[in-house]
Amino acid sequence: MQSKTFPLQIPKGSVYGLLGPNGAGKSTTLKLLTGLLRPSAGDILVFGEPWRRKHLERIGALIETPALYGNLTALENLLVHATLLGLPKGRIDEVLGQVDLKHTGKKLASQFSMGMKQRLGIAIALLGYPELLILDEPTNGLDPLGIQAFREFIHSLPERGMTVILSSHILTEVSQLVDHIGIISDGELSFRAKSVMIRIWRNCSWKRSGGARMLNIIQSEHLKYKRTLTRRLILLAPLFFILIALPQKLFMPPDYVRPWRLLLSQVYNWWPVIFMPLGTALFASLVALQEKKAGNYRNLRVHPVSTAAIWTGKIILMAYYSLLSTLVLIIAIVVSGLITAGGTIPWSIILPGGFLIWLTSLSFIPLQLWAAVWKGTIFSMAVGFLGMIAGVTAAPRPYWVYVPWSWPTRLMCPVVGVHPNGVLLEASDPLKDPAVIPIGIVLAITAFVLFTWITSLWFKRREVNQGQ
Repeated sequence: MQSKTFPLQIPKGSVYGLLGPNGAGKSTTLKLLTGLLRPSAGDILVFGEPWRRKHLERIGALIETPALYGNLTALENLLVHATLLGLPKGRIDEVLGQVDLKHTGKKLASQFSMGMKQRLGIAIALLGYPELLILDEPTNGLDPLGIQAFREFIHSLPERGMTVILSSHILTEVSQLVDHIGIISDGELSFRAKSVMIRIWRNCSWKRSGGARMLNIIQSEHLKYKRTLTRRLILLAPLFFILIALPQKLFMPPDYVRPWRLLLSQVYNWWPVIFMPLGTALFASLVALQEKKAGNYRNLRVHPVSTAAIWTGKIILMAYYSLLSTLVLIIAIVVSGLITAGGTIPWSIILPGGFLIWLTSLSFIPLQLWAAVWKGTIFSMAVGFLGMIAGVTAAPRPYWVYVPWSWPTRLMCPVVGVHPNGVLLEASDPLKDPAVIPIGIVLAITAFVLFTWITSLWFKRREVNQGQ
């Protein structure tokens, strides 16, 4: 249903009910006000001005169902959004009290009733002290007691200087909630009460932290993955190599010693060839799935934060997690080597090798995240698998520079002296030429920046309903 041109005039400090049957255009109208949809023609005027993303600083919204992280508590869900917006943590306790969710403690959002989820969604909308609060079918799923409590809560908001727009298809329900009513039929406002335009005003006691915006985004992203497999993968994948090393030592003769070179040739061959392409694909899929399960692509776009910046923050966080995983890998290599090889630890190979694998694999992250968000887990894993095959094929050949998946494998040839097929290289083999290392570093950094920028533009322009 398309909303047609009509003047929606709402008194400041009032509760305005937008009524109409299902499919009349209520949700479309509210999505236009919050930037979730763009008008096919004309302009959306908010606060007497053409709609701009800056207006979201003055708007709080709950559109359709609440977008919550089921692995987090009510407080932790609010902390994700408060951190993203640069709000003081004290604000979280305020809104938890306003929606009567302080008592939930360590209970996860996935265990909440529908009414509790609705209240938490409203709490998220209230976090930024909005001048205009937009609620789409807010009483859905509430029992009679919940509706009564919600009614009392809504009536208290104008006393705090807030203007509220809420939509519903039930007249008897809304008539007890609102001061003014507008009725939408077939995308047109067929009836409205006499009123005046909302005036621009502000009465906030908080200030956003501006200079640290990207840091806020990264911290907010990090909070989302508490109690998830996404974080556990940082440790689980590298520790796999300890599980390889211990059985080898246990089942070999007591005097068996595996040389450090053999250990490093195995680990630094398997890790860039197999684990980095497929592991990054799996990791990106989990990151995308986390947002999709929460329905949070919608919430990201009603915040006054650039969606391109949010995308970049996700990629930077994934790069940080990848670095942590590499550090755990290095520790696992050292432990495995001390168990099976003994002797002096070859730090001059272990540290540069681990760093180069991490650095030259960074370009995988934006590509795999794009694949996962665009087409889902299967497509992302397929891209990772095909990249792995392409990387192994291209690494020993002159055209390796054109295949990002070959870069970490190619750079390991001179570092640990191993062919991409796992065979140790002779000293005279041209694959051991260290001149490829600076080339690979420049390629990796350039590709990471370029792919991040291109995919962030794609995410910024992408309609939210394609990501749900």
